[in-house]
Amino acid sequence: MIEDRKPRSLFFPLLLVAAGVLLFLVNIGTIEGSAWESIALYWPVILIVGGLDGLYRRDGWVGPLVFLGLGTVLLLGNLNIFPARAWALLIRLWPVILIAIGFDVAFGRSRTALNTILRVGLGLLLVAGIIWIALSSPFGMGVKEAPVAQSLDGATEAQISISMPVGKFDLTGEAESDLLLSGNISLPKGLDLVQNYVAPENGRSLLDLSTHGTTTVPLGTSSLEWDFAVNSNIPVDLQTSIAVGEVNVDLLKVQMQKLKLEEAVGEASIVLPCTRDGSAQIELSVGKLVIFVPKGCDVNINLETGLVHTNLPDGYLRVNDNIINQNAITDSPTLDLQIEVAVGEVSIRELE
Repeated sequence: MIEDRKPRSLFFPLLLVAAGVLLFLVNIGTIEGSAWESIALYWPVILIVGGLDGLYRRDGWVGPLVFLGLGTVLLLGNLNIFPARAWALLIRLWPVILIAIGFDVAFGRSRTALNTILRVGLGLLLVAGIIWIALSSPFGMGVKEAPVAQSLDGATEAQISISMPVGKFDLTGEAESDLLLSGNISLPKGLDLVQNYVAPENGRSLLDLSTHGTTTVPLGTSSLEWDFAVNSNIPVDLQTSIAVGEVNVDLLKVQMQKLKLEEAVGEASIVLPCTRDGSAQIELSVGKLVIFVPKGCDVNINLETGLVHTNLPDGYLRVNDNIINQNAITDSPTLDLQIEVAVGEVSIRELE
């Protein structure tokens, strides 16, 4: 009896070929950006390679087809062809992998024509569902707009806390002089804005913005935008947390004392002022973080990272987890930064 042996896995050879082609295209300038930026963009190819290897090794039909489809959809999301980014899609769609593997196990390894046709059909059906979910938000959920405004009430300093589940968050320092904060937000139906405000005590006011309720959050995070402007005439402590999305915070016109930013998955761009001593604590689990600081500012950074690529300006010296600006101007205000990123990229850039 001849033993039916499965072919040897081609996953790592195919992955090496894909990585080699990607890095070659980066080196010759066909693909813009650094090697790490390209890896962060094209990482879903790993799933595609896994799907091809599964088909080659006859590990079933449903699972490999789903890996192929999911990897392709995530890659198209990163390339902005689909409305949602890869990580936002993956957080919602990963249970489909379990469903696919379950189907392959349930149907066993029977190679009858009917069994094969059934599993291929199930695999293609799941892939079609993944594409449908990625291209639309098929949960019957709308988005509502809400203006936000909070008067200054004579405050001489303030603490502002903002928490949102998913979306795009923008903040600048251009609020009208009689307002502590103003802006507009978009929320999925089922969620309501909760605005807690404490009038100034000893000159200090407190403002907390969060959400309440339950809903199915759409995959296209660009449809949910929180756009704020903060008063630039008083010192402000700012706390912001977001689960998945894009964060753009420009504090050049804000008298920032303390900043705390927490984000699970996504991208964050932060512009920090250097007009007074200040501190910032930034935590990002997976994604890309870019911090802009004025040239010559006395910057002290404690950087805790996992699998992270770091870009620093000329003159910045790193010793273990500590980074300092050796070109800091004498008597320049000091910025103390505590940065924690598990997986992704961290870039420090200077503003002229």
